[in-house]
Amino acid sequence: MWVRQIHRVKVEGGLMDGTDVKFSSGFNCIIGARGTGKSTLMKLICFALGNLPAEEKATRQFLKEIDQVLGNGRVSVWFVNQLDNQRILQRTPGRYPRLFDLEGKILQEGCELQFNFEAYHQGELENLLDNGPSALLDMLDKTVADPDSLLLQARDNLNRRKQIQKAYEAKAEQLNFWQEKMEQQSLLQKELDCLDLQEPERRLAAIEKEKGLLDFWEKFLVSRLRSLKSLLDGDYPTCRLHNGEFINPDLIQQLEETINNCLEVRHGQLQEVIKVLENGLDSITCLRALLDERHQICEEEIRHTLQQQGFNKAEEARRQRVFLLGQLGELIGCEEECNRFRRQLDKLDQQKRQLLHESEQLWNQIVSRRQQSIDHINYELDGNPYLKYRPASGREEYRNFLFGLLQGKFSRKLIDGIVRCFSPQQLIDIVARADEDLLTQQTGVTSQEARQLLWLLGTQPHFGAVTECELQDQVHLYYQPDHESIPISSFNLSRGMQCSLLLPIILLGRQQMLLGDQFEDNLDNAFIYELIIPRIQNIKLHRQLILVTHNPNIVVAGGADRIIVTQSTGNQAGIKMQGKLNDEYIKGEIIALLEGGREAFHQRIEYLGVG
Repeated sequence: MWVRQIHRVKVEGGLMDGTDVKFSSGFNCIIGARGTGKSTLMKLICFALGNLPAEEKATRQFLKEIDQVLGNGRVSVWFVNQLDNQRILQRTPGRYPRLFDLEGKILQEGCELQFNFEAYHQGELENLLDNGPSALLDMLDKTVADPDSLLLQARDNLNRRKQIQKAYEAKAEQLNFWQEKMEQQSLLQKELDCLDLQEPERRLAAIEKEKGLLDFWEKFLVSRLRSLKSLLDGDYPTCRLHNGEFINPDLIQQLEETINNCLEVRHGQLQEVIKVLENGLDSITCLRALLDERHQICEEEIRHTLQQQGFNKAEEARRQRVFLLGQLGELIGCEEECNRFRRQLDKLDQQKRQLLHESEQLWNQIVSRRQQSIDHINYELDGNPYLKYRPASGREEYRNFLFGLLQGKFSRKLIDGIVRCFSPQQLIDIVARADEDLLTQQTGVTSQEARQLLWLLGTQPHFGAVTECELQDQVHLYYQPDHESIPISSFNLSRGMQCSLLLPIILLGRQQMLLGDQFEDNLDNAFIYELIIPRIQNIKLHRQLILVTHNPNIVVAGGADRIIVTQSTGNQAGIKMQGKLNDEYIKGEIIALLEGGREAFHQRIEYLGVG
């Protein structure tokens, strides 16, 4: 949800207690001496509407400043949203905001609220390009219709994929554990098969196998019995809904009876299952006694037979067989565990593939909307300056991820080539297909290097997390001094020239209100008058502007519809006066604050001969 217009701002408590400002639907200018609360008023508006800095550190500092300025006071904002609904939003530091309609009926409270609009605080614009192409894109996202919805969905999708990947890696580690057990089981079985056993030894092997089978199922039933007893101990015995006043006691009575019936049946069924398991364990105990008795008789007969035959080697083989069978008995159930974890991994893989498909669709929409917005901006700017949009071109996180996996095994040049040629999803597909040819053709690696790379990536469960590496969209701003010269990147221009290129983009006609704090500080007056003033005069007809400024050209030549003058007594700041540009008392404040006073203003006119 975004803000179309702000009608009024009222501050109660704190440094600016008693401030009550009314704004025009067009162009509003806030003027005043330094330290009189102009920037503070802008920050209070942003605070009330939930428009906070993107970075966590900057947000903490911003809220700390608000707390110092407002204390336990509150700020109220009367505004119009994108649906033309008039609302009042009240906010106090440390508390949730409260949203009202014009009649004072509360519409929402107890949760965070955020209403978007374009806001540029003092010094923010000139430092924008220092943060790279992604920061410029964040600024341009404010011009896209409802960008936050898609971006939030994409962020939520990414977080869910990260959770699935984490679970996948944990399950894969457990699967590896059981696969190692299966390999150990296979080796033991082969070793057992190689023993030269005669008939007596084979009978002993059968005895050990019977013992192992009995042990496994006894442990299994004991484990399930403990789980059911724990579930029964923690269950609700009955449902009692009393000591309360109900509007519909008859329905509540039916609810209580229904729940108690369900609990009674469930309790009875659990007890029946527990009884069945206990009976099963009793039967196993009886069977164990019978088997032990028979095994003892068989073992004595076999031992007597071996002694009569004098098979010394057979006795040694028997002892070895007993040892091997004991180890094999401990490994019963490995295959079932492996299959169970494989099924879990397949399920997680399917869930992640579905999320990746949804993410691709979301980003296609985001890229399309961004491209449309940038095309419109370039059209409005008539190609100079102009913006160049490069989707998924910021790959530093992707590069660092691969470098962490492959460091010390492959060169940085090879890793850079992979990052440049393939997206994370493409690389996943190449590894899954073991596509050695495509890898060698695109990156120039040798066949041996390609095979090593595919094997190394394919055997690491953490490699699947590569699809969660964010590829950042980037926007580059260019300026062409004349039609024949080579376009110059904004990063190679002076601070003033950078601001000169950014301001025309900001001052394009859009429906969201624009709030700016002295973003003309690095611009010369000629540029302001020739380029900025005409844009202000044009967009104020259909877009609300609230600008803090020290520049008289912006106020006067821009034709401000409303002037707000701030003042400070040292301990208290607030509004000295507010009115229209042609009001005499407002003219006096403009001359005093922006022109240095009437005498200084007349001296300049007389000296320059322009009176």
